[in-house]
Amino acid sequence: MVCAGAFRLASRIGANRALAVTGCAACLAALVALLGHTAANDPKALAIFGGMLVAAYLFETIFPKLSGRPPRDRRGKRKARSGSTLAP
Repeated sequence: MVCAGAFRLASRIGANRALAVTGCAACLAALVALLGHTAANDPKALAIFGGMLVAAYLFETIFPKLSGRPPRDRRGKRKARSGSTLAP
C-alpha cells in the first residue's frame, strides 16, 4: 500500500514512479508466493486468513452503522450525512 501511495502521490512527494511500481510488483509477487506456500503446506491457515479478512471488512462496514458514526470516504475523512453539520 505504501508503494501504491508513493506512485499516486509521486509528483507531490518527489517519488520515482518506476521505483514505486517496482516496489508494488515485488510486494505482489511476495504475497502470491506466501499464499501459494501456505496453501500447499497449511490450507487451514489460509482459510483462517481469509476469514480474518472477511471479518475485518464486515466490521468496517457494520460498525459505523451500529455506532451512529458517519462512514469514512476513501481518504479516511468522515462523510457528512444529509442534514449533518459536520465540516468536510
